[in-house]
Amino acid sequence: MTTQLTKYFGILTVAGALTASCSTFSAFAGVLPPQSSAYGKTLAQWSELYSRWAFGDVTVATDANGNPVVNNVILWPTPLLLIQSSGQSDVTINSGQAFVFPIYGWLGTSYLDGTPDDTFLSLNDFKNNALTVKIDGATVINDCNKMQFFTEFHFNPPIPLPQPDFYPFNAVIYEQSIGFVHTPLTPGKHKITVDASIYLPDSNPVFGPVDWHYSWNVTVLCQRDVETKCK
Repeated sequence: MTTQLTKYFGILTVAGALTASCSTFSAFAGVLPPQSSAYGKTLAQWSELYSRWAFGDVTVATDANGNPVVNNVILWPTPLLLIQSSGQSDVTINSGQAFVFPIYGWLGTSYLDGTPDDTFLSLNDFKNNALTVKIDGATVINDCNKMQFFTEFHFNPPIPLPQPDFYPFNAVIYEQSIGFVHTPLTPGKHKITVDASIYLPDSNPVFGPVDWHYSWNVTVLCQRDVETKCK
């Protein structure tokens, strides 16, 4: 499983302790149910589109703020784990824009050197990780409900990987991930943070736990044609 460690991805940030109380968060507050048809796609379908875009398998237009957008839904700009494990970013979006927010996940691949195709990781490798997502200080996802936002699927067709740069990896064949789709934020200033401590108790017990820390300062610009509260 050591070759798969390079395929862990996502964005995670610290906002305090990694403990989670099931009574600390209320409604999803804009986080849409994963199985709903959120702006025409389920969470799994949005996750697949996001990964295909990230690997250059599909082309997505950008808006005036430089964000990739599909049907007025932003593919949230995220740093890569293992490359940038802590910090913060400033993000500008427009009112009326929803967004797809991948938190973290695992990509399985096929190989060119005779290695068998990767198989799904154990669900324990996601259940046993600590996770807290906050928007404007309110907890919307934590250890109590995070698996509601877990999805796994095979890419059909697989996402080809450029050669020889990715050798011996041939193509991305599956994804297991936690993420969410969120309704448009109100105009003004917002903050999104994610807390996580990740390890792989079943697939690779010597990995981690590893903490990642990231936050986003979000400016939502007022668009008078879609937001009645614009000043």
